[in-house]
Amino acid sequence: MEDEIEGVAAQFPQSLINANEVYQRVRQAIVRVSDGERTVGSGFIIDAHVVTAHHVTENLSTIYIILPDGSISPATITGSCQYSDIAVLTLEDELVIESLVLADSASVKIGEPVVTIGNPFDLTETLTSGIVSQTNRFVDIEFDQQGRWMANLIQFDAAVNSGNSGSPLLNSEGEVIGMVIARVNPTREMKSITLSLQTRLRGLLPPSSTRALLTTLGLGRDS
Repeated sequence: MEDEIEGVAAQFPQSLINANEVYQRVRQAIVRVSDGERTVGSGFIIDAHVVTAHHVTENLSTIYIILPDGSISPATITGSCQYSDIAVLTLEDELVIESLVLADSASVKIGEPVVTIGNPFDLTETLTSGIVSQTNRFVDIEFDQQGRWMANLIQFDAAVNSGNSGSPLLNSEGEVIGMVIARVNPTREMKSITLSLQTRLRGLLPPSSTRALLTTLGLGRDS
């Protein structure tokens, strides 16, 4: 019977995810973005920098990063782009936390299980799970009451709320396939649709440095 179960499971390698295992593997690299008074978004560590959403940081006069151990470090924006809604931050204090791994999001399949870890409503390290609903979405997203068309988005159904922006979207191996940026039409009558940036756009391979990450996700220039 055990051999039969293993045989059936092998036929569906993309249908299951050990969410707790992924959480334990990556939780030390998930951070809170704060204005000094409250959590305004989430982020994750890549190449000793913090990656988050542009709209999380664009109106902040001061930025603080709160690490999972509770330590706090001031941060500055190394590069940012409103059109791809990405920001890369440099911390004043040296980071000794292992970077997350970027996956090739071009290989993401519809129906593939995913998880995201963020800080909705200041509830730290909140884990939610779901599946990829669609890829390569082109959507008009509202930021600060202004619409902005964005392409190459991953649509997924894991629950997210205010404070999740900047969270990594992770596959079953704990690799980053995207970054949470928006919910579409969040209303009481209808469950919202959630979107993330992809980690691989325009046919580029996953970057090996934060500067390459900026280019890959659409910044396209040095800052």
